[in-house]
Amino acid sequence: MKLHWLLRIVLCPMLSLPAVAQVSSAKADPPGTIDGAKTPELISDETALALLFRALNQPEQATDLQKQRSRALVRSAGLDETDTENLLRLARNFNSEIAILDGKAAQIHTKRSIEAAVAGRPLSAVIPSSDDGRALTSLNQDRKQATGRMLLELQTTMSLHGVNEFSQYLQSMKRKIKVIPD
Repeated sequence: MKLHWLLRIVLCPMLSLPAVAQVSSAKADPPGTIDGAKTPELISDETALALLFRALNQPEQATDLQKQRSRALVRSAGLDETDTENLLRLARNFNSEIAILDGKAAQIHTKRSIEAAVAGRPLSAVIPSSDDGRALTSLNQDRKQATGRMLLELQTTMSLHGVNEFSQYLQSMKRKIKVIPD
């Protein structure tokens, strides 16, 4: 009997409290953001392909599980075995080439960080007209060219059915991408 009264004393006030609205903790996207869920046509095929290839990236000695993961991702594009192999081969080539470019960019950023630390000043933004800015811009251009080459190679090495299926897959992938400006 005492438990019954205790529950009434505790629960009654709680049940009479008004519901509290939950506040969203998500921040608004910065100006210039392209949201693929709203405007997928504004996201380039090259951007979507580069992100897919990075998702397919595997270490040199990939485990069976890592290989299965990549194959499952490619399988969702509806490709046959030959087209799947072509796509995975191109992804490996792309990631090898991009790893070199990413390494060069990392060296530039590391050098800038060390120089700032030695000088006792905070790290500033890269000035586009500086040597580092021009080098980083050049590396970004090289990334875009590599992606463009891979897209062309995909279109020439895959079957017509594979090209059509992959094109549809790439378009659907764009709906899951947000491009946030620098």
